[in-house]
Amino acid sequence: MNHSLPFRYRLAALLKHEENGIAGLREQVAQAVHRLDGAQREEARLRESGEAGRKASAALLADSAMYWASLCFLRELEEQRVAADRRLDDARSAYEDACARLKAAQARVRQLERHRDRQREVHRVESKRRDYLALDEAWARRAVRNPL
Repeated sequence: MNHSLPFRYRLAALLKHEENGIAGLREQVAQAVHRLDGAQREEARLRESGEAGRKASAALLADSAMYWASLCFLRELEEQRVAADRRLDDARSAYEDACARLKAAQARVRQLERHRDRQREVHRVESKRRDYLALDEAWARRAVRNPL
């Protein structure tokens, strides 16, 4: 499986693969049912001939066993598909939750960056104010020492 594809596409491909497998098994079950119906008709026709009827009954029994085994296997695959769907839904909701948490974290980071930038600006303005006050004070002391 190509792991460079986004997570949701990989999950969709996996689900499609499972559905294709189930469709193939359904076709096998349909063929087994068709053979079972044919064997039942053959059994009915051969029932009057004695020995041939017993052979047909054995063949019918084998086809019946195949049919029931296929149905059981198909039921098990259907349960696995349902479980895979549940896991897909769980993974999708976890992915959506993670995206929501990521967006919230990004918003918080932007908020903190704006706060940091405001604090830097306040610090810059305060530093300039202190510099101007110090310069003004220096000019005032100089003016007291050396009046014009």
